Amino acid sequence: MRDHYENQNGTGYLRRLTGEDISLQGRIIRICDSFDTMTYDVRNYQTTAKMNYNEAFEELKRCSWTQFDGNLVEMFIDLLIELELQSHGMIDIIQAN
Repeated sequence: MRDHYENQNGTGYLRRLTGEDISLQGRIIRICDSFDTMTYDVRNYQTTAKMNYNEAFEELKRCSWTQFDGNLVEMFIDLLIELELQSHGMIDIIQAN
């Protein structure tokens, strides 16, 4: 899926697509892959420590409409919060309004 390298504002890699010209799958994978990198994945090129969920949520929000589809970011965060609450709050999540 090459679309997941594209940025919402057209500054991404390969075809420089913008907005909904990026496939829905590509926009979703972009968010999931970035969140995974921020919170779990330790890659050779990564120079910063992994983030907790709240920090990663803030980073996703900060980059909404430049790197990520802002509507999908909101849905992604809401879904993760709901899933964590359903699993008896195994992590400490504070939902910022």
